[in-house]
Amino acid sequence: MSDNKKQAPHVTVTFNGKKHNLDEWTRKETAADKDKSLDWSTAFSTELKSVDEHAHAPSHLLTDQDAFVKRKHSLFRGKRIWRPKQHQISGPVRIIRFFWLPAAAAVVVGLVIGLSMLTIFSQQNHAVKDTWANSGKSPQTEEKSQAIQNQDLNLSVYLIQAGLFGSKSKADQIASQLRNHGPSILMATPGGTAIFVGVAETDAGASQLLTRDKDQGLTVFKKQMQFQPATGFLNNKKQANSALDGKKLMLAFLAASEESQNGASSPSKKTMQNMDKLYEKCRTNAASTNDNTVGRFLASVDQSKNAAQKLAASHSEAQFVQFQQSLLESVSEYGVMINSTNGKK
Repeated sequence: MSDNKKQAPHVTVTFNGKKHNLDEWTRKETAADKDKSLDWSTAFSTELKSVDEHAHAPSHLLTDQDAFVKRKHSLFRGKRIWRPKQHQISGPVRIIRFFWLPAAAAVVVGLVIGLSMLTIFSQQNHAVKDTWANSGKSPQTEEKSQAIQNQDLNLSVYLIQAGLFGSKSKADQIASQLRNHGPSILMATPGGTAIFVGVAETDAGASQLLTRDKDQGLTVFKKQMQFQPATGFLNNKKQANSALDGKKLMLAFLAASEESQNGASSPSKKTMQNMDKLYEKCRTNAASTNDNTVGRFLASVDQSKNAAQKLAASHSEAQFVQFQQSLLESVSEYGVMINSTNGKK
């Protein structure tokens, strides 16, 4: 070509801080690509290895995305925990261990619980006894110390009345005639002097007596009466306590009379035992009471008790009549006693 031909532009390439002519750089790159002796895999082994490891990573390895999804394996997965070798127990030792030892333990626990409960109850009993000891009173004394009310002494009975007379002497004459055939007493009433020939606690018991007296040709009727204490009677504490014991005894006498059924049978053993108990209590508590009305009441009670014992031993109509006579007198004396305000306070 001629000298007038244009020359190619001069281009400079900077690579890794060094300047290279474009034509020269192109020739070197082309020659490098054609040279088979260059081992590119060796030159870039580090980068290729890193890429290959991520490409062929084992399936059991975890990535950051699997941190909260897949279960992580323990570092001690392959290790086994050592445990001491257990020897199998047999024979008598096995029986003792699995039968007698638990049974003995249960017995011991039961004994401990029983002793604990016994100790607790013993302490409670001692506390109750100490309370009574400190107060200086017994349960019976405490019961007696309770205030007695008027209604506590009221005695309600059914009486069989044979007549009412304005003259006491006339009433006494008729009562003496009736006493040859059965019981009879005189009792002052608001209308005059009345003659009564029987007494019972209930209406049914009074009806039995009424039938008996009518069969004997008497003109009688039943009448309910209530004996009440006089005003001021409760001021005398000893006399009030004696009257309360006497009322309970009277109720026991009346129960025995109704159980006898006009002498057809004997009072029950339970009723007689209760009567004896109340009689002893009444006599003991009334012994310290200095009052004539209480003394007369106790005398009539003694007769009623003896008549009741005879009726229980050998029941008959005659024994029943005798018991009714004594019982009528005891009821009358009880009414006189609770209406008396004499005696020491």
